[in-house]
Amino acid sequence: WCGPCKMISPYIEELKKEFTDLPVIIIDADEDEELCKRYGVNRLPTFVFINNGSYKHVIGIDKTKLRLEFETLRLATTNQNMLLPIDGEARVKPSR
Repeated sequence: WCGPCKMISPYIEELKKEFTDLPVIIIDADEDEELCKRYGVNRLPTFVFINNGSYKHVIGIDKTKLRLEFETLRLATTNQNMLLPIDGEARVKPSR
């Protein structure tokens, strides 16, 4: 692993514990080149946030940017699970 990848790894572990509702998958770019190509990963570390078929990259080890993307993704997935019935009362869809 690259130096910056090793440096940010403990912080990613912290985020995984805090955002348990979001799946986090860590790959080794040397071992999964095809997946890197699929998501346009050509610099390390790169974090790919996938939501509803689209994705966004955060490149580097900026903890503020990473936290913001985790929070944004959590909010987006929460909003996607909300239904507004005719009576206007919000209900949460059951998880699959």
